[in-house]
Amino acid sequence: MSASPMFDTISDIPAQVLRNVWVRALLLALLVVGLAYMIAIGRIRLVMFAFLASAVLSLSVASPRRGVIALLLCSCFLGELRRIIDMTGDWTSTDPLLLIVPAFSSLLGIGAILRERIDTPISRMALALMAMMVLEIFNPLQGGLSVGLGGAFFYLPPLMFFWLGRRYATPAFIDAMLYRLVLPVAVFAALVGCAQVFIGFSPWEQAWIDHVSTTYAALNVGGIIRPFAFFTSSAEYSEFMGIAVALAACGVWTGHRRAAIWLVLLVPALFLASGRESLLKGFLAVLVIWAVKRGASRGTYLRLAIGAAVMFGVMSWVLPKIMHDSGGGTSKADLLLAHQVGGLLNPTDAKQSTLAVHLYFLKSGILSGFTAPAGHGLGASTIAAKKFGGGETSTEVDFGDMFVDLGFVGGFIFLALTYQVFKALMKNWARLGDPATLQTFAVMLATILGWLISGEYAIAPIAWFVMGSIDATRARLSHSDPPRADKHGRLLHRTLPWERAR
Repeated sequence: MSASPMFDTISDIPAQVLRNVWVRALLLALLVVGLAYMIAIGRIRLVMFAFLASAVLSLSVASPRRGVIALLLCSCFLGELRRIIDMTGDWTSTDPLLLIVPAFSSLLGIGAILRERIDTPISRMALALMAMMVLEIFNPLQGGLSVGLGGAFFYLPPLMFFWLGRRYATPAFIDAMLYRLVLPVAVFAALVGCAQVFIGFSPWEQAWIDHVSTTYAALNVGGIIRPFAFFTSSAEYSEFMGIAVALAACGVWTGHRRAAIWLVLLVPALFLASGRESLLKGFLAVLVIWAVKRGASRGTYLRLAIGAAVMFGVMSWVLPKIMHDSGGGTSKADLLLAHQVGGLLNPTDAKQSTLAVHLYFLKSGILSGFTAPAGHGLGASTIAAKKFGGGETSTEVDFGDMFVDLGFVGGFIFLALTYQVFKALMKNWARLGDPATLQTFAVMLATILGWLISGEYAIAPIAWFVMGSIDATRARLSHSDPPRADKHGRLLHRTLPWERAR
């Protein structure tokens, strides 16, 4: 699988033109002149857009894999970059910086789709989901075409990363992406997040907090602002910490034992993020990885039961102590911990937990998929509906939002896709037992229920890219020879074609 130029699936002309030295020199001169002019008139946002777009374009033309890495980095740091630019006075409600990841992921993704064989249940369901999304752009129930286009902005680009993962991901690339990109970014984010809790926010962060105080109620917990590091929201930061905890623990069994050292920082950061769902998913991922690490067998269920019992016992002992120590405190860290632990210990108490509210939203969203079988439109569950006057009806759960947006057919397709992803994961693990499969298992579990949440720009691309790699591995295995077993009936790991090529 070669890393061909970005546009070679559509036309060879753009790539050939860009290889010409004089064309590159002319484009560079135009870029420099344009940037100088925009700086002179105070358009810092457009300057940064042009710089990032040209950088991503250059990397994508050189290698789509480099383009993917650049897009993932952009999605992680975009929130902080926008906050810094806002401080210069160049404020706008329609930020061109938000177009970089959707535009380039779509260009790369369309090229990957045109070259891929749609030969697996997951790929067929992903393509069907995309087709339904395109149709739902024009659904009048959402409040107008602008709402539908806004929904396309949030939902279609992440699905493009599925095709990019299917096309370009290899076990070595997944390992490098997760442990040389995602985990280091998470460690940096944890340091920034903890600094926000114990030291405070920077001037540009405080200005952003003041600006969104009336529209982003979840950022405020009893008068305390949740940390968000350099992400676009505290929920995204919390979810990223959950992924990092799962990966750091998974590293113990996948050749990255030193990564486990960072749990000393990542676990407290995850608790202080005050996102219960992310914490539970992160710990669930660690538990499942530990249970399946010796291979898929009947003993897996026994280890899973034992691990769950031990984890429940430890949390039942530790959480009350944390609550006791932080409950009477007045510091920001004490209040965030009290909020986190109080909800975990009392999930049915409406004063301390929002579980009942979330379940009500989810129930209403699923039922709306039947009362409006054609769906309410692609943007109905996104912030685009609120911005363009349609009225946001998010369930805050990915499959619930699909029931709202696409109707019950789309909701069930998404649920079936989720089932097929974990089915493929188990088959890949039983067949290979390799570190990359265990790593992808960790990511999928740590992000479950959040694969398609509008506004979480960094989470969805990672999840769908990893999902694409899972499907690619399943497709390759289904076309290879059956595995051999030793005299005891245990499967022998074979070197697969793409591993030999590497």
